[in-house]
Amino acid sequence: MRAYEALHQLAERFAPMSEKSGIDLQSQSSQNYMKVLDEEETIQKIEDANKIIENAINNDQITEAEKDQLMKKVQMVPPRKLEHKAVAILEKWWVRYIISMLFVWVQPKIQNYLNPPPPTEEHYEGD
Repeated sequence: MRAYEALHQLAERFAPMSEKSGIDLQSQSSQNYMKVLDEEETIQKIEDANKIIENAINNDQITEAEKDQLMKKVQMVPPRKLEHKAVAILEKWWVRYIISMLFVWVQPKIQNYLNPPPPTEEHYEGD
């Protein structure tokens, strides 16, 4: 379960909204999350390519001309924003597992808090 999915399901259960607004909220959050995830993957691919080029440049068996050609292929890595770092962490399998477990544990707690069970006779025995 991804973070935006868990938050949307909690909002859907405890903050009633129309079907249209629920779908709009889910699609917009999904689009924004996937956009940032794609940007993070692009940054990671550039870093990986630059690391491969750097390893090739440090190889003693290539000539200076080949090193110059490889240096031209090194790409500028865009800076990572906080949202990229957050998405990178949220996409780890163990974080997604924790989010799923928290959702299963937190959802009934919130539901009991918002709709407490009716008092039973045991509550009145102490009087």
